[in-house]
Amino acid sequence: MLQLQSFIDDVNRTHDLSLSGYDDLHSWSINCSKEFWAKAASFLDVRFTSPYNEVMVPADHPIDTQWFVGGELNYAQNLLKHSSDKTAVLEVREGAQRRISYKELSDEVSKFEQLLISQGIQKGDRVAAILPNHTEAIIAYLACASIGAVWSSCAPEFGTENILARFIQINPKALLFKPEAVYGGKTFDHREKISHIWSQLSDCHILINADEKDVERLDSCQVNWANHSFSPKPLRFEPMSFRDPLAILFSSGTTGKPKCIVHSVGGTLIQHLKELVLHCNLNQDDVFGYYTNCGWMMWNWMVSSLAIGLTLVVFDGSCFYPKKLSLWDIVSSEKLSVFGTSAAYIGACDKLKLIPNETYDFSHLQRILSTGSPLLKNHYEFIESSVSAKTQVHSISGGTDIISCFVLGNPLEPVQNGYIQCRGLGMDVHSVNEQGERVTNEKGELVCRNSFPSMPIYFWNDQNNEKYLASYYDVFPGIWAHGDYLMDVPGKGLQILGRSDTTLNPKGVRIGSSEIYEVVEALEGIDDSIVVGHSIKDEEEIILFVKLSPGSELTPELKKRIKQSLKQHASPRHVPYKIVAGSDIPYTFSGKKVEKAIKKQLAQETVSNLDSIRNPDCLTEYVIA
Repeated sequence: MLQLQSFIDDVNRTHDLSLSGYDDLHSWSINCSKEFWAKAASFLDVRFTSPYNEVMVPADHPIDTQWFVGGELNYAQNLLKHSSDKTAVLEVREGAQRRISYKELSDEVSKFEQLLISQGIQKGDRVAAILPNHTEAIIAYLACASIGAVWSSCAPEFGTENILARFIQINPKALLFKPEAVYGGKTFDHREKISHIWSQLSDCHILINADEKDVERLDSCQVNWANHSFSPKPLRFEPMSFRDPLAILFSSGTTGKPKCIVHSVGGTLIQHLKELVLHCNLNQDDVFGYYTNCGWMMWNWMVSSLAIGLTLVVFDGSCFYPKKLSLWDIVSSEKLSVFGTSAAYIGACDKLKLIPNETYDFSHLQRILSTGSPLLKNHYEFIESSVSAKTQVHSISGGTDIISCFVLGNPLEPVQNGYIQCRGLGMDVHSVNEQGERVTNEKGELVCRNSFPSMPIYFWNDQNNEKYLASYYDVFPGIWAHGDYLMDVPGKGLQILGRSDTTLNPKGVRIGSSEIYEVVEALEGIDDSIVVGHSIKDEEEIILFVKLSPGSELTPELKKRIKQSLKQHASPRHVPYKIVAGSDIPYTFSGKKVEKAIKKQLAQETVSNLDSIRNPDCLTEYVIA
């Protein structure tokens, strides 16, 4: 039986109800919030070391709501409750694999916990990490959580200034790194970058090299993980309140200094398990993997799945190396039941005309999860035709801000191509107009009307929550406005239509960027695109930039085809004022198009934090005559 159905049956039995499906359950989760989250904690086996007194204590403002008051728990203890010889983590790198059992994982966490304690790390200290998606990152994260230290990580491919813009703000006591990373068959030496970052972190006194072989010292005080010979012993598991900080995540920083978003121990754990177990139907017999890096919230989300007792597959390296189907090869050979990736990857596979199911068997693959940007209709069609028609596609959307999802899938109902299935349980999500009134069948702002456990507990160094409130509560007082366009189509589902803060507004008509991408990127000869609004003669006009397929040219005929297709499949308002070809489309490291940066570039304003952009060199092409 699906776990979501088991949960509904459990709710009906214990609360004497007759909920008959997902919509009934979602309504109950909103109307009876205390009862829902209490039942979720029990069903999901969230283990408290000290019992809580109250599930929820409401406040005048949602950000001040208290959850599971008086209870104590430890994130790492919940993830390491399974001690057996079963594989906990399968690490797949370019040219290498590593398996580690749950017992071995606990032993390794114990040894690293002892290393941290020996260096004076204690509850509340920040530990910063610049690591690839290797097992060592998971071990270090759990060791920090076990003693109550606060984790924060960036991927090694992030630029130097991008990393410093994040870590300088949080004053870490320790910096954890690996000196090299491998990507696309090439080895990248990060010693110079790490040395510079280390030199700029004036309050950071502990430098830990996490490489299993490399012992070269960047500084005289450097500690080499590989040189320590601690023996495993029982883990410490510092008691933590539900609201104590677990990790600091950062906004993308493409338009200013990254916001330092602090997430709680309990809120992170219960929200992740709700989504992983109830929405994705993961259980201890599953093999689960997400193609991500340590600088994206999906990494934290993925790691939480260890609490279920499943086997977690972590990927590091290029998804197209050493062959175009490398990632699909792993999904098939390791028999993943749930595989997560980005819409950008699915779109790239579609554009490359890859047909994975001609080579591989995906009969074991129950669900594909996609996030990072809206999953377009042709992406669903690609999965159905070229991967598996029996695999359920979950487009999910939320963000670093909540370290989880607002809208996602559920295993009880069929998927309508091009639509997200449902709102998250316990999340009172709606699409509203400028007056804050709920709307359907038209584009509106994504809002969440209630408080929920995984809201940030605060922003780091944010006096009186000024940045926090300005980020989410300026538009509709007391109601979280996420900055996304949401379309609610009864009977079909939900659509994310791009960021509302990069709104296209030609002739006063608001347009979401994904409405254009869905049409343009389905055309032959176009690999990718990005669209922004730009003021021309005091009128906002749509400027469309396209990345062409190899061998294609932006001829007058192709421009005409783009405009005709937009007029036919979207509306005349969607037709761009100008179409320009470029060599590449700029993305953040988490796979999001940086529309704001292009908008600034066209306005001849300074684009800050270029290091947050994966391919900033292409920005010089973004000019119009």
